This record gives sequence, structure tokens and C-alpha cells, in this order.
Amino acid sequence: MKNKSCVWLVCALLCIATVGKAQVVTLENGVGITSLRAGDGSTDNVYPYHMSLGYQYLDKGWFNLSSNIGYLRKGGQIKAVYNPISGDLSNVIFKSKLHYLTVNTTFDVKKTSPDGYTFFVGVGPRIDFKLKATEESYVESGNDPDYPAQKSTIKGVHPLQFGLKCVGGIRKDFGNMQLGINIAYLPTFTRVISGGGHDRTFTFGLSLGYRLGSNKEKAETIRSVRRHK
Repeated sequence: MKNKSCVWLVCALLCIATVGKAQVVTLENGVGITSLRAGDGSTDNVYPYHMSLGYQYLDKGWFNLSSNIGYLRKGGQIKAVYNPISGDLSNVIFKSKLHYLTVNTTFDVKKTSPDGYTFFVGVGPRIDFKLKATEESYVESGNDPDYPAQKSTIKGVHPLQFGLKCVGGIRKDFGNMQLGINIAYLPTFTRVISGGGHDRTFTFGLSLGYRLGSNKEKAETIRSVRRHK
């Protein structure tokens, strides 16, 4: 019940901000680089897909706020050894897949160049809500009748992850449209699994945005200029 209340609260805040002064609505798609760390060891990296829907608002020239809600996958993989004759593991991949609904808001400091490119860096709080957590195991070379592919649920994964989103990138406006490239580091303060370690996640994304109210603002500017002539 507590988790559901958090979800509804975050969604309500997002709706209020959107109805308020959302200036650019964005859609981001990209890939991540993620692994799991526990003690002195860590898993190999995996490269999952991620996407988010967001908006930029309260634009004051040198900064703006940016809020996003989306899908994020974390995890990692380990390669073991399995011999079908002796029963030892050989070239078996164990891959963890942790699926989250992620919500964040960042304070972005920006600078626009004379040719219209905007460079920005931002940081802000992030909450990840667990959707599901699974582990898959399979032989790297393909199907093996002595070791069929298996899939199971990972138990003990925390339902909430608290952390930061540290982001930087570049974007450019083309009329009402906006194109951008974002790179983000997502440090997490809470452990992934009880008694376990943390994740290490980076994302790289291409964003497409649409500026709201531009035509109205231009019309108001033209009327203001005419009045002062």
C-alpha cells in the first residue's frame, strides 16, 4: 500500500507540473551500460534499452527544470563453466534483469552558443519503482539438451531505489522541434537486494522534443513590437 501511495503521489506531482508551465515535451530513447556490484566483485556489463517521457519547464535562460518518467532496466551477467558429462558448469550465462519505472527531476544549468546549440549539465533526485526482477541462464553457444534455458524470479529485490540523476548533453531547436543527445550517470543510495550490493548504471539517449506555446509567444512579441513603434 505504501508503494502504491508513492506512485500516485509522484504521478500527481508530474501532472500538476505539466498543467503548469511545461515548455518542451520530450521523448528519449537509448541504451544503458549497467552492472551489479557486491563486495569486491561485480558482474559483467549488459546493455539494455531504456526510454522516458519528460518535459522542460521554468526556463529562466541560464537554467531550467526537467522532469521525466520512463522505463529503465538494470542488471548484469556472469559467465560460468558447464561440462555435460561431469555436470560442471561450462560457458553458461547467468543474466539478471531488473525492470523499473523511473521518475526524476533535475536542475539543468545551460549555455547557448551563437549558432544555437545549447549545452547543459544537471543533477536531481531519482526514484526507481521495481516492476519485476528475473534471472535467465543459458548455454552461450546455443541450445543444449543437457542444459536447457531457464528463467526464474529473483527474490529479495528492494521495491524502491533512491538515487540521483547526473546528466549532461547538447540540444538544438529547429522551429518548434528539438533534438538532443543526453548522457547520464545514475548513482543509487539503496542496495538492490537485501544483503547484496549496488548497481552501476549509465545511459545514453537521443531525445526528440516539441516546444509548446511558441506560436503564441511569437504573436505576443510581434504585437508588443508594433505597440512600441
